[in-house]
Amino acid sequence: CINANTSAIKAMEPLAHAIEALPPDERPNYKMPADSLNAIHYRAVQRIYGEQPGEQGAYVVELLRKNPGVAVPVVLGRLLQKDAEWCVVVGDALCEG
Repeated sequence: CINANTSAIKAMEPLAHAIEALPPDERPNYKMPADSLNAIHYRAVQRIYGEQPGEQGAYVVELLRKNPGVAVPVVLGRLLQKDAEWCVVVGDALCEG
């Protein structure tokens, strides 16, 4: 879980930087390069937002695919927050690197 989350963070950070460099009015039109995110990354996002029916996991994954210019910065922020929470729980030694 932690490794998938870290992988998703590493994959999304360059996307978020590219989006941030765009003028605000162009961000909603941003298209992710092909293969920027893989199934492991999408699964990490779905896990964070909920996997059960009625939860937001599948919806957030769909938003990432359809509107990455808006969704990537928000999802990246949540992944970073969850990563920090997990590091507190499992111990900082496991989160270094």
